Amino acid sequence: MEQLEQVIMEIEIEPITDPGPVATWEYILAALILLITILLIIWMVVLMYHAYRVSSNLKGSRAGFSFVMAILIAQVVSNACIYFLARSGILQF
Repeated sequence: MEQLEQVIMEIEIEPITDPGPVATWEYILAALILLITILLIIWMVVLMYHAYRVSSNLKGSRAGFSFVMAILIAQVVSNACIYFLARSGILQF
């Protein structure tokens, strides 16, 4: 394990100072990929909401409010877990 850490520490990465010119088609492709990604994320959240609504048997604003609260609580818990794992040294970035 120590040899692996030593090898990793010996690797030098040169910084990229000038990435070079970016073509117009690359901007268009990046924007298209971004748009598709946003649409897929929205579709995923809609499917998650419908699954939550059906499985909890809630309707109306109660379903919407509890879904938003569940998503926020899940986000806070997962961020706390990542923070504590990174701080303990189990996760290394």
